[in-house]
Amino acid sequence: MHSIELYAPQIDAIIERFNPKDDFITPDMYLKMKDIYSVFSCIKPRGDDRIRQIWIEVERGTVEAF
Repeated sequence: MHSIELYAPQIDAIIERFNPKDDFITPDMYLKMKDIYSVFSCIKPRGDDRIRQIWIEVERGTVEAF
């Protein structure tokens, strides 16, 4: 398996680009999101809005990463 090293700028870009209101979701993206949802389904919803949240810790990386 090939390992990809991601730093904070890449993670930020992925999060900012993902918009569940977009209609453009490929079948491959759907299957990957389904797998991710399955993995994180053990996280219980909290608060009044019943949202599930995670915190991702990632290295900032070098200046070149930005």
